[in-house]
Amino acid sequence: MSSGYNIPLVTSLCDISPDVFSMSRSEQVEHLSSIGDADLSTARAFYARNHVTSGMSEFLRGALRRLAGQSQQAVFELRQAMGGGKTHNMIALGLLARFPELKDQLPDAITAGMSDEPAVIATVNGRDVRNFIWGDIAEQIGRADDFRDHWVNGPKEMSEGDWIRLIGDRPTLIMLDELPPFLAMAHTKTIGQGTLLDLLKYSIANLFSAAMKLKRCVVVVASLDAAYDEARRILGGQLADLQKETSRGAKSITPVDLNTGEIYDILRKRLFTRLPDPDGDEVDRVAQAYLATYQEAIRGRALAKSAEQMADEIVGSYPFHPSYKDILSLFKENEKFRQTRGLIQFTANLMRGVWANKDRDEVFLIGAQFLDFSDQETRDQVKEIERSLESALASDVYDTDGSAHAQGVDGDRSDRAASQVATLLFISSLSDNTDGIRGLPRDTVVEYLVAPGQEPTRFMEAFDQLRDRCWYLHNRDGDRWYFSDIANVRKQIEDKVAKIPQDRVDEEMRRRLTDIWPAAGFVDTKIGS
Repeated sequence: MSSGYNIPLVTSLCDISPDVFSMSRSEQVEHLSSIGDADLSTARAFYARNHVTSGMSEFLRGALRRLAGQSQQAVFELRQAMGGGKTHNMIALGLLARFPELKDQLPDAITAGMSDEPAVIATVNGRDVRNFIWGDIAEQIGRADDFRDHWVNGPKEMSEGDWIRLIGDRPTLIMLDELPPFLAMAHTKTIGQGTLLDLLKYSIANLFSAAMKLKRCVVVVASLDAAYDEARRILGGQLADLQKETSRGAKSITPVDLNTGEIYDILRKRLFTRLPDPDGDEVDRVAQAYLATYQEAIRGRALAKSAEQMADEIVGSYPFHPSYKDILSLFKENEKFRQTRGLIQFTANLMRGVWANKDRDEVFLIGAQFLDFSDQETRDQVKEIERSLESALASDVYDTDGSAHAQGVDGDRSDRAASQVATLLFISSLSDNTDGIRGLPRDTVVEYLVAPGQEPTRFMEAFDQLRDRCWYLHNRDGDRWYFSDIANVRKQIEDKVAKIPQDRVDEEMRRRLTDIWPAAGFVDTKIGS
């Protein structure tokens, strides 16, 4: 319970997974090879710790029906930025196709009509291709000897008929992931009058058309236009041409919609081992306490009437503050942010800070303002998301020696309001899109930070003090405040003042004092002494 309110703290209602304390970015990178390496218990553990999103549900249902010969849809394209769940969804399907026994862990709406016959599975990762894609596929489905002439003495293209003979009538799942790096390499290899890329484009297009004619064949391909800038630069229009070929007969699916409450479902399933009943008394008490706090602030005209809507969203977002997904949406499209994977890591870092500081901070809902920059892993990830803001972080938000402006304001005020304001503004400024939205209006900052026992005035005052001290804080469009890598006018003036020699300052002071009191015969007796 909080010290002054009969409201349960998030750290008392929830237990977090041990993964939160040990999770690293490298450990979250998933590989299709895990499908073949898994046993049934590993596969069950995979489903036990992962939430099935609406996109994954649609994908699994469609692919399983095709493997059972009950659908005309053979090719699926997974579209999302890097780290957005494409490989994760492929693994989910691969495990289910390999172990039909897993269907008892999924809703009937997904597995209805699913065959009990395990599928033949072949996976290709564009960063580890050995035999021109078709050779790797042939080896995995046990037909290498019959098609070895297509790669042993150099690459030989695959016609539609070749693919049909290779795959046959068995339920077969073929998944192609991270192809752009391999395609970029193929562009440099001369074959006859063309390049290896020409053979790949022809053969892959024929794979898609063959799959459509084979009643129990599924081909899944990760979108070719997702966050591969180097491949896009090398291949230019050729990558776009192959992407069009991929999309022509494919069903396009977005694995995770990060603009919806699905992100809370994913985080709850992945990062917590105990959560309260969302319809229970504890969560309701938290929601009602926030509603009362908002209503009091509205009566005092510190918040707008719309703030009441935030309380209505708490049941759906708990244990997170409803604003959390809105803050994340400001930088989720960054090239360096790995979408779902990055979201999980970012939130794990945030939660470590909340639990590590639970004796210092009363936290009823987890919000971005509680990110703990004293944690090296947290600072490293933020710098990776947007490295240009390092100076702003150290000067205005947090520095290891306690010299950042927000830390100074906290010391003056004997609370952490300034650090919370600065952290929230900093996280909302991470977008690397020059045309994107950065920062937040002052009123929105206050609305996101207000909590039971945390009245609006403390954040308003802290905000105003930061505005008067920070070096990298800027204003845009009237009232949207954000951090930038460019020093503001205050910083520029302070830098210029610091560079003026003391003798010039003394000389200017003598001149001005003499101008003010000429008749008094002003005599300098102290300046410079």
